[in-house]
Amino acid sequence: MDVLADVLAANRIGGAVVAHLRACGEWGCGIDRLDQAAFHVISRGTCWLRLPGRAPLRLDQGDIAILPTGVQHILATRREGSVTPYGQIAAEHSRSADGDGAAELDLGRDGALTKVICGKFQYASDRPHPVLSQLPEVVHVPGDGG
Repeated sequence: MDVLADVLAANRIGGAVVAHLRACGEWGCGIDRLDQAAFHVISRGTCWLRLPGRAPLRLDQGDIAILPTGVQHILATRREGSVTPYGQIAAEHSRSADGDGAAELDLGRDGALTKVICGKFQYASDRPHPVLSQLPEVVHVPGDGG
């Protein structure tokens, strides 16, 4: 991972938290393709990361999922099922932003609680380093349950 850290530092890549998602019960959030890398940190509970054409990936508390190319994806309570676009969720379920400017999204009130910190990486140059384009669509960093 040291090579990746060097590449990120050399490209002056900065991160920003976009949303704090707090979800209970059944939910699914569809995220369109982004022009930058995305990341999700599971700070409580579990959820599934779904990408077109790939098997769903279970994310547990403490896990980090990095999507270096900003590929379209879904975060959800189930391996399959209905999804609401992120824009609709943000419009209907957003509370005022917190101190870092990120949206506070609350979904549902009953059922198991999942908390996800959603963010993006911004590249300092117009093009990301060639090594970044060689990474898989998802880099999963297990948090070992905490």
